[in-house]
Amino acid sequence: MRFTTLVVLPLVLLFQGCVYIHQSSGVAHTSEIRQHLVSQLHCEALELSGTDRDHFSGTGRNDTGEFTIAVQREGEQIKFHGVYKEPAKGTFSGSASWSKSVRGFLGVHKSKVSEQDSMGTP
Repeated sequence: MRFTTLVVLPLVLLFQGCVYIHQSSGVAHTSEIRQHLVSQLHCEALELSGTDRDHFSGTGRNDTGEFTIAVQREGEQIKFHGVYKEPAKGTFSGSASWSKSVRGFLGVHKSKVSEQDSMGTP
């Protein structure tokens, strides 16, 4: 009986046990930030590289044209500013933040997702 308990209990915890996942813009990696900006800016292409944990730069292309972009994380906010290359002229800027939490205990799972986007042209 004792052996069965020692074998079954870890399996129960593995399949229905404690689960905790937290993703947010405040701790996002370069690839997650890139993916979010591609969606927000409707990019055909976006290359983004980090200079440190909170600063990124790159180039991209969307329906308006090719652009350069500077991205900075300030707490939970991801702020960006882009400049279109010739022949398209203009700039754009905005911010984004997101979070997703999934918690579970013995088969009870809860999920919370929130996003905030804003964009404008100065």
